[in-house]
Amino acid sequence: MLAKIHGIISLILGLSFVFFSFGNENVMSNSPESELEVESLSHPCPPVLYSVSWSPNSSLALLGMTGETSYTYDGQDYTQVWAKYQMYSFYSSQWNPDGSYALLGSDMRIYVYNGTTFNYTHIDNRTLYRFYAFTGIDWKPDGSQAVIVGLYDRYHMDPRGLVITYNGSNFHIAHKVNNVLSDVEWKPDGSYALIVGKKVIKYDGTTFSNLYTPAKQFFGVSWKPDGSYALLVSGGSIWKYDGISLTELYSNISYEASPGVWMQVPLFDVDWNPDGSYALIAGGYGRVYKYDEEGLIELKTDTIDFLRDVDWRPDGKYALIVGGSSILRYPSSSYNDTIEAIVDIDPDTLNLKSKGNWITCYIDLPTGYDVNDIDVNSVLLEDTIPAEWGDIQGDTLMVKFERSEVEDMLSPGTYNLKVTGELADGTSFEGYSDEIRVIDPGK
Repeated sequence: MLAKIHGIISLILGLSFVFFSFGNENVMSNSPESELEVESLSHPCPPVLYSVSWSPNSSLALLGMTGETSYTYDGQDYTQVWAKYQMYSFYSSQWNPDGSYALLGSDMRIYVYNGTTFNYTHIDNRTLYRFYAFTGIDWKPDGSQAVIVGLYDRYHMDPRGLVITYNGSNFHIAHKVNNVLSDVEWKPDGSYALIVGKKVIKYDGTTFSNLYTPAKQFFGVSWKPDGSYALLVSGGSIWKYDGISLTELYSNISYEASPGVWMQVPLFDVDWNPDGSYALIAGGYGRVYKYDEEGLIELKTDTIDFLRDVDWRPDGKYALIVGGSSILRYPSSSYNDTIEAIVDIDPDTLNLKSKGNWITCYIDLPTGYDVNDIDVNSVLLEDTIPAEWGDIQGDTLMVKFERSEVEDMLSPGTYNLKVTGELADGTSFEGYSDEIRVIDPGK
């Protein structure tokens, strides 16, 4: 039974794509090497991973996988928070806008996770001929309504589309269509949601309007943060919807499986960077693409897993991409831009004949970053001397360096000393002190 269920869902969700084509249309690779690298993260999660959703405050990612198993990831550690029913899987997840709870879509049921407990609702009676899979969830930006989409009647091999709405208290079957539905995303201004699958549907909170019936099933949709247009992805193609018309941007995205043999890449999900500068697209055979107004770039991964979901941290520091047994991060921790920190070192004049024990350094980070996230063990003075200990003082991190080590490094003169370190998620920071005068009385 389990093999049958997952064989069917693989077919419907596009996990068995094998297309032959004769080239890779307009995919470029002209960026710096480090910018192209996608980092693989080690993790304890069992395969198959299907979904990832970051909490609104960027503190926690919720991961969904087979066996109705879920883990959280805080940027460093993984914690298993649920494992229920071996035959079912978490195909989708989404935190509500205030971060108080998340919805997870499974087979037959939808869960509410409040950070401590999981509670589920059966959407229909569990019978052989009416089997559901909820593959897409999104909240209206004001938090008043969630839309959940998916499919049903899979055992008949005649899958249909289903739309569920949730108002914070009750789930309601709002719409059914004769075509599979895969994903949904509300426009940033909350005016309507775009639902995609083998139909493209506009839902304004009350009315469903059919916009388009594609030749191939769309698997993912993501609005640009300014609301100017949405990207839709499918088997080897990327489309753009500007609120009026749907335009194909790329139609034959493929990779060379062996010399002269090109295979079309199924594209499963897309998510825009929160600043709107580019979008990441996850696909089959370990393929990840970066799209912006200049074109499409293939990024480098070390997996051949079918990558099912991508979600950016709301603060824009990086995205997680999941699928199969892989959890990927982009940009990689080695590529993160360095934060410019504000550094103040005390004393301003260092007397090499002094008998003091410590050099004190005060570190402040720019808006959007928290000194509580600084790994004190990573803090170095002039790339050499480690901080011995630290203490949070309001919005400032105070650290102490061994005075004798600093004095051994310096001779009389003036210096702007460099302080470096890392945050818990691997982001680097760097700052320079105001001018420090070093004196040696008697010389």
